[in-house]
Amino acid sequence: MLVFPQLATGATAQYPIRRRRSERAILNLSQDGSVIALWDQTASQIKWDLRFGGLTDTEAASLTSFYELCEGPLQPFLFLDPAGNLFAYSEDFTQPVWQASSLLSLTPGITDPYNTTRATQVENSSLGALTLTQTLAIPGFTPCALSVYLRSDSATEATITRSDGSNVDSIVLQTGSAWTRFSLNTAFTSSISTSCDFSLELPAGQTLDVFGFQAEPQPLPGTYVMTSAQTGIFPNTRFDGNQIVVTATGPGESSVAISLLSPSAQ
Repeated sequence: MLVFPQLATGATAQYPIRRRRSERAILNLSQDGSVIALWDQTASQIKWDLRFGGLTDTEAASLTSFYELCEGPLQPFLFLDPAGNLFAYSEDFTQPVWQASSLLSLTPGITDPYNTTRATQVENSSLGALTLTQTLAIPGFTPCALSVYLRSDSATEATITRSDGSNVDSIVLQTGSAWTRFSLNTAFTSSISTSCDFSLELPAGQTLDVFGFQAEPQPLPGTYVMTSAQTGIFPNTRFDGNQIVVTATGPGESSVAISLLSPSAQ
């Protein structure tokens, strides 16, 4: 699997990032002058214009080598949107992408950190710990920040975890009456897995208010992005153009300009 490289900082891109989405409608003009217009959902695309500055020679070489490995725009690769959320349905745990035990009671419509009612109360009425899990199609070696907002009426322990099937990284959290955003920064350097499980574990007999699951291809969590079916995972991305521009800006320092293009529907 070809995966767009990250910088030495663990970031995929530098701000500002320009991201554009284009759509296409098919028009049928009849002889009587009437028009039938249909949206072509298979033709929508997302384009990223990425501008990197202050890169070391090693970082610049990594980007140019990856461009050559992909043979320019010929070969597709996996790109994780630096301004997106890798989770699907980040607020709707009833969707099939979420694996939850039937013993977990899910009550939506709870007041969230933004003073709307998009949070969910999760209650574990069983005698053992239960998990709420989503599997993401991202390599285990990819650095990723997992974050989620949690609160509880009384002090409660919970655990957030990332696993690739062989490696596990987790952190035990202490929740309270105020909404708190917890995060876990993980990467399994030697992993060969192409997918990872991201989980919230709730102890027996405990209740939590949960909001805003997010996973990002960077060391620390950014602004929360709500998702539905569309996620920030784009496995069929290609370079847009027959060259990338590398400019020497100082001794051992360069800037690089790259454009990427992907179907919006994955």
